[in-house]
Amino acid sequence: MNEAFGMMDEGYFKPRSEILKFINDLLGLNVTKIESLGQGAVYCQILDAMFPGKVPLQKVNWKAKLDWEFVNNLKVLQTAFTKLGIKRVIEVEKLSKCKYQDNLEMIQWLMRFYECNCNKPPGEYDAAAKRKGVEPDFSFAEKIVVPKIFNPSMNKPHEETEKPKKPATSQLANTTATNFSHNAASKKASDSHEQKAPSQKLIDGQQNKGRSSSSNLPPPKALGAKTDTPMEKLDKIKKIIQKIDASDAEKLAQISKIVGIKNAQVHHQENHEEQKINTAQQESNLNEEHEKIIQEHDHNLLHQEDDENLMNHEEEHDQNKNDLHEDDECL
Repeated sequence: MNEAFGMMDEGYFKPRSEILKFINDLLGLNVTKIESLGQGAVYCQILDAMFPGKVPLQKVNWKAKLDWEFVNNLKVLQTAFTKLGIKRVIEVEKLSKCKYQDNLEMIQWLMRFYECNCNKPPGEYDAAAKRKGVEPDFSFAEKIVVPKIFNPSMNKPHEETEKPKKPATSQLANTTATNFSHNAASKKASDSHEQKAPSQKLIDGQQNKGRSSSSNLPPPKALGAKTDTPMEKLDKIKKIIQKIDASDAEKLAQISKIVGIKNAQVHHQENHEEQKINTAQQESNLNEEHEKIIQEHDHNLLHQEDDENLMNHEEEHDQNKNDLHEDDECL
C-alpha cells in the first residue's frame, strides 16, 4: 500500500475543478467548495469506496453543521486509517476549521491515494445506497463569516452615527470664510511680531530668559487652518530651491515659514542680542568683583600704615620715657 507522496508529486498539482469533479462523480454529490470537505463525511465515503465495509458509515453524520460534529466524523476517519494501517496523520483540529488550504492538501493526497491503490470506475460504487438515501447538507460552507471588529461607534445610537457624506453648500462656504478669517488674523499677528522695535525685542528676550524651553515652541495654529502634509511641504521646498530669481535670504525665509519658523533672521537676531546682554552682564559682574578686590586691598594698606605709625609712636614714647628716667637718675 503506497501512501507516501512527496510535495512534488503530480497529485498536488491537480486543479480545484478536477478534484470537485472526481468527488461528485464517485459519490454522486454536488460539492462546490473545498472548504465543505472539513465536515469529514466525504473523506470517510471515499475511503469506503476503496475498502468496502472497513469504514463504519453509520457513525458518520451527513447533516453535521458544527465544529464538534465535524471532529466526530474526522475521528471516524482516523480510526479507519489506524485499522487499515495507513500511515497518514490526520490533523483533526485544522481540517474541522474548514480552511481551504488544509482541506485542499488532504483531498489531493486522498485522490492520489485512490488512483494508486484502487482506481475503480466511478459507476461500480453505489454511494447513495451506502448513505441509505441520506442527502448531505453542505449549506454551512456557503455562509460568509465576517470577523468582528471593535468599533466604539457601534455602541452609540444610530442617529448619531449617521452623518452626511458631503457638507451642504452654505456650510462649506461658512467653513471657508472662517478659515480665511483665521488665516488673516494669524498673518497679521505674525507681521506685528516681526515689526517690533529692537529695544522691545531686548526686553522680551530678558523676560523670556528664565522661562522653560516649552515657551520656545511655535503658537498653536488657528482653528480651521489648513495644515500641509510632509509631502506637500517637501514639494514646496523643492519649488523654492529651484527658483532662479530669488536670493538665498528670500529662499531661507520662505523655507523657514514652511518648516514652522516664522522668521529665521529675526530669531537669529534675538538670540544674538540675548547673547550680548548675557556677555555685558558677565562683564559688569567681573568689574564689580574687581573693584571690590581693589577696595579691600586699599583698606588693608591703610590699616597697615596706621599700625606702623602707632608702633613708631609707641617706640618714641618709650624712648622719651627712658631719657627722662636717665636724667632723673643723674640729678
